[in-house]
Amino acid sequence: MDARGARNGRRPSRLRRQIGSYAWRGAGKAAGQEDLSPPGKRRFAIAHELGHLKLAHSPGEPSECAEEEFLAWYNDQGDKEAEANVFAAELIMPESLFAPRAAGTVPSFEIIESLASDFQTTLTATAIRYVQLSGQKCAVVCSTNRKVSWVWPGREFHHWIKRGRELRAHSYAIDFFERGPDAPEMRQMREVPRDAWIDGESMEDLVSEQSRALYSYGSVITLLWVNC
Repeated sequence: MDARGARNGRRPSRLRRQIGSYAWRGAGKAAGQEDLSPPGKRRFAIAHELGHLKLAHSPGEPSECAEEEFLAWYNDQGDKEAEANVFAAELIMPESLFAPRAAGTVPSFEIIESLASDFQTTLTATAIRYVQLSGQKCAVVCSTNRKVSWVWPGREFHHWIKRGRELRAHSYAIDFFERGPDAPEMRQMREVPRDAWIDGESMEDLVSEQSRALYSYGSVITLLWVNC
């Protein structure tokens, strides 16, 4: 519908109302205090709402999603917010465009941040898309209140990380809660014993980890990479 519909007294379409509701989300927030800059966050919010519409999650009048629902990525819970997030990621970062950019890269948040900037979307969504399509043995882990909130493993990551487990002292992600969101060691790719993250693994085998703070959510997102 164009602007003439409103002047003629017709109600705007549901899609227009949803996009109008979310297009401004994140505007005015300070750079560096969000998952990504406001334009990327707005793009993802709009795609997320399109996912609700396409998947027929909320017939009738739309309701506004709380901001924390954009961090719902627990893909085994059958949650509508997680499904809308997956839809948004696939819409904004189609495999045909994203996979060639991710293939052959050495996993790191520097690569993921560059891709997030190029595709103008959120860091979390880009990290998940990266582990899906890079072909590397990677996983994304989100932790809140010192516990693992959710895990998104790539197809090549054949290890189990328990949701709800406490972060261990020999991980660097724990620094987010003990030393603050900008602790320098957690921001670098570092090797730790695998049992820092993966139950049943030995202290001798290693996994690489690197983390970024999600300031708005009081959470930390970690990229894990089994480089062997």
